[in-house]
Amino acid sequence: MGTFYFFLFQAHSGWRWIALLLLVITTVKVAIGLVAGQKWTSLDQKLVTFTNIAVSIQVLLGIFLYVLLLTQGGGITGRSVGSITTAHMIPALLAIGAIGFASARSKKASTDRQKFMMATIGMVIAVLMVVGALMSVGGIFVMATAG
Repeated sequence: MGTFYFFLFQAHSGWRWIALLLLVITTVKVAIGLVAGQKWTSLDQKLVTFTNIAVSIQVLLGIFLYVLLLTQGGGITGRSVGSITTAHMIPALLAIGAIGFASARSKKASTDRQKFMMATIGMVIAVLMVVGALMSVGGIFVMATAG
């Protein structure tokens, strides 16, 4: 594997912290908003939107890496491919769906409580999916190495 693979791998490994931080902040913010009966503000909508963007970038980097591994013969075969696909990629894609749900449903909801409810449901599901995807490759705090 070449320099491009290494760059993508490091980008995917580093960007996870931005995506995870935004996901946690947004989840906590909308959950507090729901419990405290707060008013839905543009900050809430922006947090949901930026979280959607950050996690989408992370998943796209992962898909690019996956395609490179499959097409460039990066030593990934058989059981490893299935493991990455089922335990890492599928939860990541489901997280994107959950965040998309949170974004779309919170925009369409008529009351602030409904907006916070939809956002909280989507974000909590996304957090669970992301943690599951991270645990499948050794955990959240494992240092990634390309190699």
